[in-house]
Amino acid sequence: PTVNNDRKYAGYYGALQVCNNKYYSLVDAVSQHIGEANTVTASSTDDGVKAVARADFVVLALGDDLLVEREGSDRKSISFPESQLNTVNKIAAASKRPVILVILSGATMDVSPFLNNPKVGAILYSGQPSVAVLGVGDVIF
Repeated sequence: PTVNNDRKYAGYYGALQVCNNKYYSLVDAVSQHIGEANTVTASSTDDGVKAVARADFVVLALGDDLLVEREGSDRKSISFPESQLNTVNKIAAASKRPVILVILSGATMDVSPFLNNPKVGAILYSGQPSVAVLGVGDVIF
């Protein structure tokens, strides 16, 4: 659900005008290493499961955005929403190889539901990376 969040993160504490006037997302971060990345949103988990079965590898973005976590408005729980937990389980089960979870969030989130899942190969917490999200691709690849 957070894979295409770009402008939502970039203008929070950073400059109002970003470098090259381009707001980057996790899709851009992955695409710079593998070419065009196929994305599936949380609202189409069933389509995602079909796509994952054919994928060479899977990077799954989770977390929240500034609508949930910002100054003066804290989350009531550090748990992932049930919909995201279900998405991870379905996508991981359908994947040929262990998936990479990238968490985009303004604060701590409870990753314990993923720790014993053998189909989760890595968990990367990237905070709210703003335009520095391109570095997430460097870490993964």
